[in-house]
Amino acid sequence: MSIRTIYDKLENSGELSSLDYAATQGKISRAVKQFIKDKNLIVHGAKAQNAQSHFPLTRATRDYDIIAKNPKLTAQELDRILDKARGGNYHYTKPAVHKGTHKVMDVGADLIKNTDDDFTLADLTEIKRKLKTIKINGISYSHLDELEKRKLKSLASKQFIFRHQKDKEDLKIIQKLKGGFGWI
Repeated sequence: MSIRTIYDKLENSGELSSLDYAATQGKISRAVKQFIKDKNLIVHGAKAQNAQSHFPLTRATRDYDIIAKNPKLTAQELDRILDKARGGNYHYTKPAVHKGTHKVMDVGADLIKNTDDDFTLADLTEIKRKLKTIKINGISYSHLDELEKRKLKSLASKQFIFRHQKDKEDLKIIQKLKGGFGWI
């Protein structure tokens, strides 16, 4: 069977988009990191925790939590850069749950906007106060002290009860890292 025949079968079955998606994920991750570095943004959340950690104390996460001065405009710019990196219109932005925050979404394997397989690539938010950060490979990450504060605040709030289990686990990891088992 020729490569062309295989390609045609994949295209007709709808599985070609899944292959394209999988093949471009490394490129997308590199583009997001380069964008964060170029714009001097701050990574927060699980990606920041993982950057200051080591296996097995990391946790799986797909999206980037990014702190930006203007989340909406920054999300739109990241959307354009990701579309260019991937060679098509595969991303879009939308407001997030909390006021002033925006998401950069991936259209998923079906390549259709606003369907169940769409997922968040980046959550962009603005934080008015100065954050303690650490630079790793040219990217600024929220310091473990900041992540710990945020987890404690979340655990104290009934509004974030849906996050409590994950935040408790993260808090244990952060406290282990701060105890001398991490980079800091």
